[in-house]
Amino acid sequence: MATLYFTNNADSGDGSLRAAIESAASGDVIQPDPSVFEAGETIEILLDSQLSSSVSLTVRGAGRRIRLNAQQLARIFLTSYAVALTFEDVDFINGSFAQTCGGIFANA
Repeated sequence: MATLYFTNNADSGDGSLRAAIESAASGDVIQPDPSVFEAGETIEILLDSQLSSSVSLTVRGAGRRIRLNAQQLARIFLTSYAVALTFEDVDFINGSFAQTCGGIFANA
């Protein structure tokens, strides 16, 4: 188990939350880099597509608030029933998906 840090609020690329999720191993914790984001700050990430993970992980604000904004373009998170996800100080807003929920969807 490791702690991974994201260093910007970009939707993708080096230092993004998406990149941290994609590189995470089961049991890892992902949080904002405290040397980049101030305590109490709200970090809004404008998503162009859904996030997904096939491993169990925790995403936490660690003294900051993370706002995942899907901009009515997509669902916010996709995973499977076998994965345990924990979100602390994370808001899901503006998720949209016609066939199922716009927040988190777990499939078999």
